[in-house]
Amino acid sequence: MDKERKTEKLLLRLTPTDKKNISYHANLMNVSVTEYISLCIRRKRIVICEDFPDLIYHLSKIGTNINQIATIANTNQYISITNVEEVKQLMQKCYTELNNFIAFVAEPEKDYLQNDTEKISELLSQLTDSVKSINVRLIKIEEHLEI
Repeated sequence: MDKERKTEKLLLRLTPTDKKNISYHANLMNVSVTEYISLCIRRKRIVICEDFPDLIYHLSKIGTNINQIATIANTNQYISITNVEEVKQLMQKCYTELNNFIAFVAEPEKDYLQNDTEKISELLSQLTDSVKSINVRLIKIEEHLEI
């Protein structure tokens, strides 16, 4: 697919604050100001998740803890149905919360045209806290199994 060459220029007057905001958001997305503005005018959804690495870290820890629970269950040749159900419920909760966050980011409300960084940050923080609490519960299950 051939991309159309950018041959046109546009002079634009902005307040210093608007210029800083555009540059800030472009930097957060790791794109040029030109590319950022192009995304905006094409009405592409722009999502900035500054704390995303923390969420990824905690999701990784959940995977590690589930693997440790499986190892203990295989070594002991036993894991109670209660523990299995609890892990299953925790993973379902994790899946539901991740799905809700992704749905908000990917499918904005009808009148939602711009990135609501504050709302996304709040939801991401809640999701990360929830994932952390799931991880703490998995660690307790794991400790219980080792006894």
